[in-house]
Formats: sequence, C-alpha cells, structure tokens
Amino acid sequence: MTAANTPIVTFQDILDALAQNPELKEEMRRHLQDEAVRNLPQTVAQIAQNIQELTATVQAMADRQDRTEDRQDRMEGRLDRMEERQTRMEGDIAELKDGQVRMEERQTRTEERQTRMEGDIVELKDGQTEMRADIDELKQGQVRMQGTLNRLSGTDYERRIARSLRRNSQRYFGISGAQLIYSITLPNNNPLPDLLDQACDAGTITPEEARQAESVDLVIIGHNDDGSVCYAVIEASINVDQSDVTRAQSRSQIIARASGNDARPAVAGDTIPDAVQQYAAAEGVATIVIPED
Repeated sequence: MTAANTPIVTFQDILDALAQNPELKEEMRRHLQDEAVRNLPQTVAQIAQNIQELTATVQAMADRQDRTEDRQDRMEGRLDRMEERQTRMEGDIAELKDGQVRMEERQTRTEERQTRMEGDIVELKDGQTEMRADIDELKQGQVRMQGTLNRLSGTDYERRIARSLRRNSQRYFGISGAQLIYSITLPNNNPLPDLLDQACDAGTITPEEARQAESVDLVIIGHNDDGSVCYAVIEASINVDQSDVTRAQSRSQIIARASGNDARPAVAGDTIPDAVQQYAAAEGVATIVIPED
C-alpha cells in the first residue's frame, strides 16, 4: 500500500507520511511558517549591517572629538605663551619707565644747578658751557631711552621689523609680493594655525611640532621667481643669539612640511654678534640687522 493510500490514525502516521512524501513535507512547512519566520534570515542580516554602520559612525565621531580636544589644547597653549610674553614685556616696560623717571630727576637737578650758576654768568661762563653740554647730552639720552622703550614694546618693535622685511623681501629672501600672514603679537587673520591644524590632522606633522611652529615671531608669504609659494620664517629679538637661529631653522622646517612649500629661516634684530652670524651662515639661516629708527 502506498503512502497516499495509508490511513492516517495517529501522529506517528503523519510523521511517516511526511517522511515518505517530500512534496507533502514542504507543503506542510509552508503552512506552518508565517512570513516573519521565513524572512528571519534576511532580517538578521539587515540588523547586523545596521549595527556595523552604527559602530563605524560612533568611531568616526570619537575620532573627530579627539581631534577637536587636541586643537583646543593647542589653542590654550598659544594663549598661555602670549600671556607669558605679555608679562615679560610689561616687566621690561616698567623697568624702562623707572629708568626714565630717574633720568628726569637727574635732569631736574641739573637744571636747578644751572639756575643757581646763572647768577654769575661772567665768572662761570666756562662752567655754564659745560653744563649746557651736559643738559644736551641728558636730553639726547632721554630721547634714546624713549626710543628704547618704544622698541621694546613688542607690538611697535615687531611692526617695525615686519614693515622693513616686507619692503625688502626680494633682497632678504629672494621673494616678491610679500605679505605678513602671522605674528604672535600683531593682530591679523593669522592663517598659520589653520594650516598647522590641517597638517596635524593629516599626520604630516605632530601636535608638538604644531605647537612649536605657532611660537614663531613672524611669518611672511611671497613667491619665487618661478611663481611658486615661499614662506619666510623669522625669529626677531633686540639682541639675536644662537638659540634664535636654532628656533628659526627648526620652525621653518616644520612649516615647510606642513605647507608642502619652500620655507626660508631668518633672524632679525638690532644687534647680531659676529659669532652668531657665522653660526647662522653655517646653518643656512639668513641674518638681518634692522637699524634703529
């Protein structure tokens, strides 16, 4: 007797009939499974894909947050350095003001002596001539002291250096169309930090190198004779020493890697000793003496 003619009496009879008839078994499975069960493998696969995409999104957000925090740390470091520089300049200015007060007191005393001596012009002509010479010398000293005060107030001094370097960029650096794009004290758009941030994000330079480059005194941008971009990276100081040369060279190398362009180091100041000039020449760093006003 075939499976189709076998009477179904017990549950075992149903199982035997399904085992003997694959088509009947498949038909029974379709009736027992609803649509949700049949679609379960596809649903599980979609959920797994969604979880993978969500994980990638969360990781990208975490990486972006890390970069944002690092950029904030660099900004706080720049602010700390500017405050320290301002404190030093204020101390220098206070000291110079004290010196000017003492000079004015000395001039006052000298003028009082002159008043007393003018009572007997005939007898004291020689002494009066000497006193007038002393007064002229004191006045000249006061003018020089005032000039020193102006030079040592960072903004005035760096503005004077920056103006001289821009006007003579062809002679100093061999570049044309020079523009000041960064100064740690002069107000401007300062695109250098953004350039360093982008290079840091790209892995071209490290965060520590970015912080070092942002401590440079002046950065000028111009063009070589072939039209390519060139940066001039300058450390400025009243009295230039060997450490200024080393900083200019190091920071120009960082800016060159960050920008992908030529960067030429230089030091500028009122006084550059011969030994420092020789060291700078050996290291490939330009030396520029800015005459007193």
